[in-house]
This record gives sequence, structure tokens and C-alpha cells, in this order.
Amino acid sequence: MHRVAFSVDDLDEALATAARHGCHPLRGVATYEDAYRLTYVRGPSGIIVMLAQDLRAT
Repeated sequence: MHRVAFSVDDLDEALATAARHGCHPLRGVATYEDAYRLTYVRGPSGIIVMLAQDLRAT
């Protein structure tokens, strides 16, 4: 497996949790068409993890 994606309820909270484990955004946080906030982090085993928050769900 090279990459995996997760939908999260709160991207900032998910990033805070990831940071406590040494994982930080690879290129910052982006907003896609005012529908999603998303970012990529590298997991401890090198897997790229996408975290996405659906902005339309609020």
C-alpha cells in the first residue's frame, strides 16, 4: 500500500493528533472548491495519508 485517505470531522484536530506522533503536512492545507479542506502527511512507515474534511457537512 502506498497511500490511503481518511475523511475527518475536524482537520485541525486531526493534524494536532498527527503532530503529536511526528507527522506534519507535506505541503500545507488546501481548500478544494470550497467543498473540502485537505492535506497529506507521511505516516511512520512512509505511507502517504490524505486527510480530508467535508466543508459541506457543517
